[in-house]
Amino acid sequence: MSSPPGVFFLRCLVIVALASHAEGEMYTSLQNVKQAINVERKLIEYLRTYIDSELERLEDIKRFYAKVSDLHTILYKGPAAATANPLVAFTLIKRLHSEWLNVIHSNEAQENIQTLRSKYQEEEADLPKVEDLRGAAKGLMRLQDVYSLQVSSLVKGRFQRITNGGVIDVCSPAVSVSLSGDDCFLVGKVAYEQEDYYHSVQWLEESVRLFRGAGGQWSPENEGTLEDALDHLAFSHFKTGNVSYALSLSHELLHHDPMNGRVLQNVEKYEKLLGSAGPSRECSLRRPSSSYLRTRDTYERLCLTKGSQDQ
Repeated sequence: MSSPPGVFFLRCLVIVALASHAEGEMYTSLQNVKQAINVERKLIEYLRTYIDSELERLEDIKRFYAKVSDLHTILYKGPAAATANPLVAFTLIKRLHSEWLNVIHSNEAQENIQTLRSKYQEEEADLPKVEDLRGAAKGLMRLQDVYSLQVSSLVKGRFQRITNGGVIDVCSPAVSVSLSGDDCFLVGKVAYEQEDYYHSVQWLEESVRLFRGAGGQWSPENEGTLEDALDHLAFSHFKTGNVSYALSLSHELLHHDPMNGRVLQNVEKYEKLLGSAGPSRECSLRRPSSSYLRTRDTYERLCLTKGSQDQ
């Protein structure tokens, strides 16, 4: 009995992700994805406990703030006789000597974060390693290649490609998720480190677009920033021959980091190249023939042939 195209697509997704046996093997099976979800559920519980503890700590600080503020608003601005009261003097001296000291040097915040870190370390053995993360990123790029998927659609959680001038859905999963600028940066960086500028340009373009849309605002969970994405994208375009765009991106990067000596040197180099005899030629993006994609064509033929049979 033939499988529905969408079902086959999801099966092939796993096959393509497994194409790199050396990297990302642990987290490519659906079973291990489920295990990872369970681990994250535990981390969510630990984080909730931490937040509750921090809220309690901040409530205590707010209470102290309100008490001291009220004293300065009501008591110390009142009649001069109030400041001559020995009880007023005693409580003021006590606060300045010990209460402020206890609030400022409280270990409660450190104890709360240390508890969270300890709980995280208990789960660390079951967390994906850096090789798993790189392998997952390479799996996305393989999937992109196998089905000629648009990166702009993948970022929105949709599996689409252009066919005969129109956009078609290759698959519509029941559950989807969009990608952040940092997500795209990581995929682009993995390609960049493999000197795979075909993929790095596409993913880093989306990363820069999303980071710009967020106003360059940094989030604590992010690994990359707008500046990082601009830096990697500029050099990727330079390597593909698009020197003028590399220069434009470098100027944008200097707007955020004007004292970056390496980028200043790149700008000087790009300007010399553009000013030299003969127009610069932009190289078209071509898929690489790097070793980690050596099994790509085999898997593409398998998926596309089998997919057409099931449709």
